[in-house]
Amino acid sequence: MPTQMMFERSVEDVLVAELEANLHAQRVPALKAGRLNVELSLHHDLASIEADWRAFEANADCTAFQTFDWLSAWFRNIGVHEAGQPAIVIGRYEGTVLFLMPFAIEGSAGLLKITWLGSFLCNYNGPVLARDFARRVSSLQFAQIWQDIQALLRQRLGHDIVDLEKMPTTIGEQANPFCMMRVTPHVNDAYMTEVGGDWEAYYAAKRSPALTSIAMPGEMASAVRQSVRPSASRTVPPGAV
Repeated sequence: MPTQMMFERSVEDVLVAELEANLHAQRVPALKAGRLNVELSLHHDLASIEADWRAFEANADCTAFQTFDWLSAWFRNIGVHEAGQPAIVIGRYEGTVLFLMPFAIEGSAGLLKITWLGSFLCNYNGPVLARDFARRVSSLQFAQIWQDIQALLRQRLGHDIVDLEKMPTTIGEQANPFCMMRVTPHVNDAYMTEVGGDWEAYYAAKRSPALTSIAMPGEMASAVRQSVRPSASRTVPPGAV
C-alpha cells in the first residue's frame, strides 16, 4: 500500500488525479470551493490538549494508534526517552476541529525531521479526521492546507525534512488525504480487520500464544483496549497486543 511521502513540492506537483477519482466520499458543496481559512495551532504539551483531543476523537475517524490514550501512554513510556518531542497540529474551521495531526520532531543524521508521533511502533500512522472531512475538503484545498502546515512547522521548528511513513490508504471509511499526493510503497505491509461488537471476544479470538512473550507496558496495552470502540470506522490489526 502507498504509505511514505516526502514533501517539498508545489501544489500542482503533489496532486494525483487517479487517487482523487478513487475517493470514497462524494464531494458536496458544504464549504466554499476556494481556499479554506483553517486556523492552525501547534502543540508540544500533550496534557494541554487532552480535552480537545479526546472530544474530537470520540466522533472522528482514526485508528486506535492515533487516540490520546495510546500516544500519551507511548510518549510517557517510550517517547520521553528518545530524542524527539510531540508536534501536534490541530486545524479548526469556524471554531470546529477539522483534523488533528499527531506529528513529532526528531533529530536524525544531523537533520531535524517531522514524522508521526510513535511511528516506530506503529504501521498505521495518519491524521485524525472529522467524519465528514472528505466531503468538506477537496484535494486542492488539502494541498493548500498542507502548504500552510509546512510553513507553520518550518517557522516554529525549522525542520529540514518531512518523512511520513507507514500510512494506510483510508482513515476510517474515507480516503487518507495524504495519499492523494505522491507516495511510494513502504517495505512493511499491514492489515486491517473489523473489531466487531465485543473487544474481549475479538482479543481472545485473535490472540497468538507468541504474543504473550512480547514485552509491552501494561498502560499501553490497556490504552488499546480502552480506545478501541465497536465501530466500522475504528480498526486495528489482527493481534495488535
